[in-house]
Amino acid sequence: MKDTAANPPCAPLGTLLPSSLPSWKLGWQALCGSKCQHREACLAEADCLRSHGGTTQPTAKDALFVPLPPLSAPSPADRFVNAVFNDGLGYYVLVAVLGIAAAPCFAIAMVLRTLYLEISGQSQHDRDEVAESLAPDDLRDTTGQTSSLSDYGKHCFIEANGMTFHCVVAGPSDGMPILLLHGFPETWYTWRHQLRGLSSKYRVYAVDMRGYGLSSKPEGTKHYTRSAILQDIKSIIQVLGYGKGEIALCAHDWGGIVAWSFAEECPWLVKRLILINTLNPTLFKRNMGLKQLCMSFYMYIVLVFPGISDWVARLNDSYWIYDAFRIFGDGAISVVDMEITRRLFCNPGSIQAAFAYYRNLMLDRWAAPKHVLGKDLAVPTLVIWGEGDLTLDRRTCLAGLGSEAGPVLLASIPDGSHFPHEAKPGLVNQTIDKYLSLE
Repeated sequence: MKDTAANPPCAPLGTLLPSSLPSWKLGWQALCGSKCQHREACLAEADCLRSHGGTTQPTAKDALFVPLPPLSAPSPADRFVNAVFNDGLGYYVLVAVLGIAAAPCFAIAMVLRTLYLEISGQSQHDRDEVAESLAPDDLRDTTGQTSSLSDYGKHCFIEANGMTFHCVVAGPSDGMPILLLHGFPETWYTWRHQLRGLSSKYRVYAVDMRGYGLSSKPEGTKHYTRSAILQDIKSIIQVLGYGKGEIALCAHDWGGIVAWSFAEECPWLVKRLILINTLNPTLFKRNMGLKQLCMSFYMYIVLVFPGISDWVARLNDSYWIYDAFRIFGDGAISVVDMEITRRLFCNPGSIQAAFAYYRNLMLDRWAAPKHVLGKDLAVPTLVIWGEGDLTLDRRTCLAGLGSEAGPVLLASIPDGSHFPHEAKPGLVNQTIDKYLSLE
């Protein structure tokens, strides 16, 4: 980790902040929120970076990267769904109806799926395959100190924003830092291939986000709002000792929502942004169409039936995680890796915490604040997209995405799934390395 005394974690751009303000205190309480004592100066700095650059999109000299192409216009059905989805009362009526309609269908499907797995012998085959590699109590020490998980890097705990975060660190201390943010239902382990594949050149940090793995899990949906989670990321970067434009964010799924939102609010802290099959809450709602509405059925169940959905997710020791990876991971993730993911994810309180992210998203508590609405990203951005994603529609997630640092670049994986960094780690690692190496 860097020397925070020699490298203040929050060095200002220059003259915009009061000279009397210490460089390590930018007055960023609650991410330049209403309680910030230097709010105008902070927002001025963000606008300055957006207006005058600071960092620009690297030149795409490799055919691997192309500018994000214009996406097709919405169909009449998409326009109708979008009109209802973006109407205040219509939105909540639609979500309630869909949640009520989807819940029994989902419950029946889960029962039938469980029966099929037992009758076909697939469940027993999975258990036998796992038993050959993992003992029932293996990974009990999930910090990796006494298990094979230590092979991926050094496990440590970070105290930041009043929370404790579990983090796995790999790579040379002087390497370009990359902070990896995972999605649902995952932990740091989703980045195991990147911890190994990128650590020869980069300083790689994979954290368990708030509510996941071995990190703190405060109770209550109110603890998983946009401002709370973004404050976590800012504090983690500060504790690691990195300042303006030094660290790259690479994130997937829910981690991508967090990273995308963070880059909107604190662009001066992010050197490069790499998004893997994820969404932006503002674009997601604005572009909602029929296809994505159907793909998001599980979100409505989580929102409309909070207690029941939490209970169902814990049934059968959460072996639904296997199905999630089999269906949405294109069958490319091993049974042993699925079991390790299940064991690391299924800590007390993790399911309620993970669902709290979704409930706040559906209740519009992840909407961008007014001072960043309508503004393009001020950070050079690469989108890695598995075109076979069954949970996210590319048009819904990316239509309207722009960057003042240059065109948003796209690295498309035609046969990729929702988890390309796990299913096709070699290609994803190569893509990340090439992008970060561009001048």
